[in-house]
Amino acid sequence: MMSMFARRGYRLLRRIRPAPLQVLLLSLLGLNRRRVIELEGFRFLADPTSDFGTRLLQGSYEADLSGLIRNFLGPGQKFLDIGANEGFFSILASRIVGSTGEIIAIEPQGRLVPIIQKNLALNDCFNCRVLQIALGESDGEITMHLAPTTNTGSTSVYKVAKYPVSKEIVRCFSLEHVIERLGVDEFDLVKVDIEGAEYGVLLSADELLCSGRIKRIALELHRDILENQGLDPDELHVHLLGCGYFLEVEGPVQIYTFKDNPAR
Repeated sequence: MMSMFARRGYRLLRRIRPAPLQVLLLSLLGLNRRRVIELEGFRFLADPTSDFGTRLLQGSYEADLSGLIRNFLGPGQKFLDIGANEGFFSILASRIVGSTGEIIAIEPQGRLVPIIQKNLALNDCFNCRVLQIALGESDGEITMHLAPTTNTGSTSVYKVAKYPVSKEIVRCFSLEHVIERLGVDEFDLVKVDIEGAEYGVLLSADELLCSGRIKRIALELHRDILENQGLDPDELHVHLLGCGYFLEVEGPVQIYTFKDNPAR
């Protein structure tokens, strides 16, 4: 266990700005080396100075979304994790659905895919496939603006930081194309947390959404990012309603359920 003194030290270092200077200092001090951190019976190879690692050490990670996944996912079901980051929710879902279920983790950042795979192995998750791709309105390539390693979850197709950031060009596919290529008839729950890209991904998936092949969507809507791009976040709500969904849970993470879903 990490001492209280060490935790306080990490918190102070995480206040250093700008973020690239923080990362450089942590690296020079050797404090950002990944190590195994345990939480609720799970094990994760994480940087203890990162946003992900810090939350794990504090004993909780995105409790709202974790609770929703536990409530709306069951044994033998299928879960699509769009924006898997370091694999926390894929691993949580893997434990819930069991050996008869299936998990697909989508994460565009090349630096994170080996981490997801190691975390899956640490937790004996053999029912999960990992795809290093981005989702968008159509097939092609897209440029990702990589957030500093202290918060890889902030990586986005939109540049939001005021300081220079690294970039990565990745393959991009529409949601409909990906699901067709996966050969999965339907998903019981799809989690969408992709830093503003949710707008184009969902608005361009009319046929898929209207088909009801996605029973529930757990959507984290990034209003600030969308509004800064001149986009109206409420269009997504109207679009999902028009495709046959209703808003079952309202909050930081919204649950949209297809009206003919027999599980509700």
